[in-house]
Amino acid sequence: MEKKECFSEEYCETGFQYEIQEVMKCLEQGKKECPHFTWKESIAIGELIEKTRKEWGILYASD
Repeated sequence: MEKKECFSEEYCETGFQYEIQEVMKCLEQGKKECPHFTWKESIAIGELIEKTRKEWGILYASD
């Protein structure tokens, strides 16, 4: 007889659960910026995404 094991892990499906948890942690500690991911890094990534999508021809009505 074959023995089966079942593994289960709860998963929040919001997509931003880890970011929200980190923001809450930083605010509780009186921080205005996360030391693990700064606003400068956020801006740089946003600019890279915008540049890449335009180069690939992905356009939005607001463009």
